[in-house]
Amino acid sequence: MTVLHLVRHGQVENPKKIVYGRQRGWRLSVRGRAEAEAVARHLGARPLARIYTSPLERAVQTATAIAGTGGGEVEPREGLTEAMLCAPWEGIPWREVRTTRAREWARYLFRPLEVAGVSEDLRALGSRMEAELGAIASAHPDDQVVVVSHGDPLKAGVLTLTGGDLRELHRCPIPTGGLVSLEVDGRGPARVLERWSPGRG
Repeated sequence: MTVLHLVRHGQVENPKKIVYGRQRGWRLSVRGRAEAEAVARHLGARPLARIYTSPLERAVQTATAIAGTGGGEVEPREGLTEAMLCAPWEGIPWREVRTTRAREWARYLFRPLEVAGVSEDLRALGSRMEAELGAIASAHPDDQVVVVSHGDPLKAGVLTLTGGDLRELHRCPIPTGGLVSLEVDGRGPARVLERWSPGRG
C-alpha cells in the first residue's frame, strides 16, 4: 500500500496572465511561495520517502519547500511535466485566448477529450500520468511519497487511477498549492484519502 500525496505547484509570478504551459523560466510569486510553505507544513509530520517533481522551475521550487520542512530527497521526472493541451496558446494572454479563440477555449473547458492538434491529447496525458504514478507507487510499497506537478496532469492522474472519466477533467479543480492524497495498492482503483488546499489551515 502506497500513499501518493499529489501536490500542484504554487501560484506563478505572471502579472500579464500569459499562457506559459511548458515554457521555462516561470517561477513562484510571493503568494506561490507562501502556498508551497503551507503545503510543506501540512505534510511536515508525514514520513516522506521521496519527493518527485516535474522539472519545471515552479514545481521544483514547491518540491524544495516541502523537502525543507519534511525531509525527503527531491527527484525531477520528465514524465511529471506540464500537459500539452494548451500548447497552441503558449506565450499569449489568457484574455486573448478567451476572446479570439473562443471555440478552442470552450472545447478545452467543456469537452477536453475533443482537444486535437496537439502532440499529447487528453487520453495520452491520462496514460502518461497513470504510468508515471503507477511506477512511483510500485517503487515505494508501504511508503508515503510526494508528487509535485501541474493542474491538468494531476487531475488526469487522479481520474485514471481512481477509475474516473476524463471528460470530468475540470469538474474537480486542484488549486495552486493544493493537495490530493491517494491510497494505491495496485489491485484496484486508488482511493482518495484527502483533498486539501491553502487557506484551510
